Amino acid sequence: MPALIAEPPSRPLILLVDDDPVVRLTLARALTDRGYEVCSAADGPAAMTILEGLATLPMIAITDLHMASGSGEELARTLARRYPQLPVIFMTAYVAIYRAAYLPGPILEKPFRAEQLCELIASVLTAASERRAHGNTDGHRLFRRRQVSASDPATVTTAPGEPANWLPDVSRKQR
Repeated sequence: MPALIAEPPSRPLILLVDDDPVVRLTLARALTDRGYEVCSAADGPAAMTILEGLATLPMIAITDLHMASGSGEELARTLARRYPQLPVIFMTAYVAIYRAAYLPGPILEKPFRAEQLCELIASVLTAASERRAHGNTDGHRLFRRRQVSASDPATVTTAPGEPANWLPDVSRKQR
């Protein structure tokens, strides 16, 4: 059983769920470098164990949709039942499969840049804060079928001469 965190972290806490250890480590480092505290898990059951051991709910959950043991959709359903106020961002290299699905959060297509993820986190957290301010705690209606793509010029912001800083391309990985 994980030890309880006695006091809330001083930085915003993110729950990160992905079955690929390279993706988990890369994203955790990128988010930590940008001022977030990160708890990571390899699958839904591990994520739920982490949540049960925390004294404070994370600000947001980020989960892969396509994992070897369980799916991000199953995790999202569990989170929606147990923690309806927890916003969720989904990641996948298989956007075509999930494009028409209802998901209670935006989809970020892999591969993506760390800056894209951070902009999306800020957007989702702002929307969640506004919902709470207006007394609406049902955040699962906000992002129907929204998708953020690395190829969408509106979401890619690289200054001239700046490295692209792409996160690992797992779209070629066979699962």
